[in-house]
Amino acid sequence: MKIPTRMAMAAVLGLLLSACGSSPHASRQALLTAQSAFQQAAAAHGLAAAFKQYAGERAVFLPNGGAIVQGGAAIAAALAQQNHLQVHWVGDEARIGASGDFGSTWGTYIASTDAGGGRRVGYGKFLAVWGKQDGNWRVVAFMVNASPGAAVESR
Repeated sequence: MKIPTRMAMAAVLGLLLSACGSSPHASRQALLTAQSAFQQAAAAHGLAAAFKQYAGERAVFLPNGGAIVQGGAAIAAALAQQNHLQVHWVGDEARIGASGDFGSTWGTYIASTDAGGGRRVGYGKFLAVWGKQDGNWRVVAFMVNASPGAAVESR
């Protein structure tokens, strides 16, 4: 049985397109969605719970002025001691590596606490490095850098 040329060409084209995976724009959007869900989990359940859910088992946390914390469980445990801290961050941008399974997000944050008598507020920037694990975006490294105030430099 001879397969018509058009059907054969359509089948080959379909296989090639499916092998290419998702577009860079779709991958970037998926990463921004993961970043937003990570931030929402932190706002709703606290930083420790958010990192427990979104950090990979070999993740690294680089806190401002603190020691490096390695491993998703260790990060969650360290942040559980900061359960009084409320953090809101906004991911300003995301970039995806050529392979489509590695990316980064960055933006600004506001941290506040009422612990210790009186309200204290801090501002800063963050950088999150993400990797795909079992098809899901997971935090591989997370770094924060305090800023003196709320001002954000315009682009």
